[in-house]
Amino acid sequence: MPDAPTTERSNPAMGLLMTQDLASIILMGHHLVPMEAQAIEQKLGSDPDVFEERLRLIGYYYKHYYCCEPSGKRRIDHIVWLIRKQPNFKPMLMSYLHTHLLDRRAYACIKAAWGAAMVKHANNIDVICNMAAFVQFQEPELAEELYEKAKSIAPANAALNAKLERLRATKDLLIENRNSVTSSADSYFVIGAVQCPDAPKLTSGTFTSFPKLPKE
Repeated sequence: MPDAPTTERSNPAMGLLMTQDLASIILMGHHLVPMEAQAIEQKLGSDPDVFEERLRLIGYYYKHYYCCEPSGKRRIDHIVWLIRKQPNFKPMLMSYLHTHLLDRRAYACIKAAWGAAMVKHANNIDVICNMAAFVQFQEPELAEELYEKAKSIAPANAALNAKLERLRATKDLLIENRNSVTSSADSYFVIGAVQCPDAPKLTSGTFTSFPKLPKE
């Protein structure tokens, strides 16, 4: 059954973590060296539910994913895991989950994960708003629909109404920017054009398979 409208976190461990300084946890990942990142990956192989380590790796791979295919894949992998496990996280994490306008592979994978989360948490306004924040640069039209859906669930939510108004104020500019970027590109952005020496060596089977977008 779909969730009742709520902003509560269902996972106590994640709820505790999200009250800490998320930016500091993610920034710690910026300072990891490849051997440290590899050690965390191995740790997650036997204990996959360590949220803080997942966030550190999202911060680590954030530095490399534009030019390094293994880092790009692992970044998507950890983001999708986070969305599956705790899709109603604080909005401040969203800046680390966005994708390049022309990185269609990453965008499609992460959007599919949000689509699956929306089916499972259909009335959770935090989940709806997080998906809207993710798609707003590539699909501001869809973001507007999502915010409107959230507003229909919680019409008196002032913060939600403010988000919708901000999107509407910038919607035309977002569409213009998206169209300009995609139309001027000779080919779509592809991760992995260069091999990245900072990417940890990964064993086969570490890259998850992603859910398809649910049918309308």
